[in-house]
Amino acid sequence: MTVTVTAPRNQAPVPVIDGVDTVASGAQVTLDGSASNDGNDQSSTYSWTSEDIDLTNETSSSLTFTAPVLAAGGVNKVIQIVLTVNDDFDTRSVTKAITVIAPANTAPVADAGDGQEVASGAVVTLDGRGSSDADGHELTYKWIAPIGVTLSDATVAQPSFTAPVLAAGSEDVIFTFTLVVTDSLGLSSSVSSVTVRVIAAPTVTITAAPTTLANTDPFDITVAFSSDVTGFDDLSADVTVGNGTATTIVGGPRTYTVTIAPSGKGNVTVSIPQGAAVDAYGNPSGASGTIAIENLIADQTRETISNYIATRTNSWIANQRSVTGFLRQELERDFEDKRFFTANIGDTAGSLSTGVSVGRVWGELNGTWSKQSSYALATIGSHIQYNDNLLIGGMVEFDYADEPDMKTKGTGWAVGPYFVTKTPDQPFYLEGRLLYGQSRNTVTPLGTYSDTFVTDRLLAQLRTTGSFTTGRTKWLPLVDFTYSQDKQRGYTDSLGNKIAGQTFDVMQLSTGIDVETPIQLSIGELIAKGGASYVYSGSSGTVSEPSFERGRGQVRLGFVYRPDLNTTFQLDTQHDGIGSDHEANSIRLTLLKRF
Repeated sequence: MTVTVTAPRNQAPVPVIDGVDTVASGAQVTLDGSASNDGNDQSSTYSWTSEDIDLTNETSSSLTFTAPVLAAGGVNKVIQIVLTVNDDFDTRSVTKAITVIAPANTAPVADAGDGQEVASGAVVTLDGRGSSDADGHELTYKWIAPIGVTLSDATVAQPSFTAPVLAAGSEDVIFTFTLVVTDSLGLSSSVSSVTVRVIAAPTVTITAAPTTLANTDPFDITVAFSSDVTGFDDLSADVTVGNGTATTIVGGPRTYTVTIAPSGKGNVTVSIPQGAAVDAYGNPSGASGTIAIENLIADQTRETISNYIATRTNSWIANQRSVTGFLRQELERDFEDKRFFTANIGDTAGSLSTGVSVGRVWGELNGTWSKQSSYALATIGSHIQYNDNLLIGGMVEFDYADEPDMKTKGTGWAVGPYFVTKTPDQPFYLEGRLLYGQSRNTVTPLGTYSDTFVTDRLLAQLRTTGSFTTGRTKWLPLVDFTYSQDKQRGYTDSLGNKIAGQTFDVMQLSTGIDVETPIQLSIGELIAKGGASYVYSGSSGTVSEPSFERGRGQVRLGFVYRPDLNTTFQLDTQHDGIGSDHEANSIRLTLLKRF
């Protein structure tokens, strides 16, 4: 008997996938197929496949993979995972759909960059490159500029513009720019702002400069910038000097001291040109104003010359010899041969006078000196007598003046006629002279150079004297009028300054009286003398008023002693300047000897 054993029918496996149905973008996913069953309790093999993601030789009962990374704000993606189970007889598959959720789109972040401080007129570049998008989207840019500013391109990360040119020293200008960025999905950022401060160029001023100069000594000026600067160090390019040079620049970074050496010619001008220095932002400094330092050398030189001429002219007038005595001597036939010499020498001053007359020719030398000045006048004259009441002659004079305090000295000459006349019946005398000449002088105003100047001079003088007697006393009234003019010619000094010409006029009127009283001696004759005068002087053309200007008094004392007919001793003293700032004293001892 045949027994047929019938095998049980195979039951196909039932694949089962356990796991999530939705996952986040890029998340790790684990699926479990171990719940798959086989009714025959047979062993099974597993195989995971997908057309949506890459799976390689995945044969375990579970599957772990990473979900696809989706762009933020993008579309969700459904992926199909297939599990195939095989029990050696049958194969069965199951598919599981998993939805991958795309991340939400986040707004980008705008970054307008750091604030800037820039120079006036500079090209400025804004920087929005710090803007970002967490989702990695490409960004577009939108800059908004303030009114009056035009950006090179408001849609790029780094637009540029040109800052306005501000006047030096003006207020800074602040511009505010805003930036918004937008991602490729159209989502925009919040506004980011940045400020740009435009710094005006620094100003520069010149202070602490002298207003005048009286020599060629260097002097300092202060150059002050409104902010710290660099580059102020070029003597020729950074400092503009007229009639001088800049020799040193020290200090900084804001205040500098500049030493100026004047040439001595004309006024010194100083200015700082634009761009002499730059500030920390690259701004070239503005230009300063021009200062002028007045040159007083020419004025002081003219004043020195004026005072010198005034002093010399006064000495010239004071040393003019009276010629009335020649007519008196002619009438007395007492003029033949006479000589005299006087000297007065002290510690700080002295005087000397000497003279000679031979017939109708005469000469005289007068000199005075002190620590402040010295003066000498030499005169040579000759005359003829037309009659008992008229004498006419001519004279030539040479003088020398030295004024150490004024650093001036010179020599001169003058020539002209003179006359003496007398009223026929009265002892009334009138003398006059008219002299014209020139002088050549040197002045050393600064002690470093000497210049020569020439003057043309004129002197006119009228003097009247009379004589009347009361008892034994003789009264001698005197009126003297003198006019002098000295014209200094203009010249150019060693420094190049024009020294203008000037005219100095002196008018002097004096009136007084002298008294002579004889005193009887056992041997010879003694005459006591005295007198007083009032002198008024007026001048024009001087820079400063001479000390002898206006009125002053004079007193005289002396004596004449004649031990015999051939010998005369004479002493004359005078004090000049009563009631004024001018003071002059003289002592004169004269010896006349007939040979």
